[in-house]
Amino acid sequence: MVLPRKSTKKQEKRVRRVTDPDALKSFKERNSEFKKSKEALKLRFVWGDSGGHTGRALQNRINHSQRLKGTVIEELYPPDHWLHDTKLYDERKCGIFEGSGWKWTANKGADKSGSSRCDPQYRPPPTGKGDNL
Repeated sequence: MVLPRKSTKKQEKRVRRVTDPDALKSFKERNSEFKKSKEALKLRFVWGDSGGHTGRALQNRINHSQRLKGTVIEELYPPDHWLHDTKLYDERKCGIFEGSGWKWTANKGADKSGSSRCDPQYRPPPTGKGDNL
C-alpha cells in the first residue's frame, strides 16, 4: 500500500495587511456614528431592517409623491440620521416623508411597507440645529 505524499510546499504565506491608523480611526468613528443613528431612528420608529430602495429607484419613488416632487433624498435625512446635512435638510419635507410611512435603512436608502401610514408610535424628527445623536 502506498500512502499519499504530503505536500512539500511551504505553507502559503499569509497576506499581511497594513492598515493606515488614520483610516482605521475614521472607519471606527463612522461606524460608531452609524450605530448611534440607527438606535435613535429605532426609538422614533423610522428604522427599517429590510434593504429598501436606494439611488435612482428611491428618487423615482420620491418624485411620484405630489408633496415631495423635486425633492432630493439628501434634503430628507433628519438630524438623527448619520447622513444628515444641515445645509440641505428640509424639516417639513422630512416630516412628510417619514409621516407617510417611510423608514430609513442601512444601505443609505429607505423602505415603505404597503401601508401609506406611519407606525402608530412614530415620533417626528428632532428639531433645532446641532448634533442630536
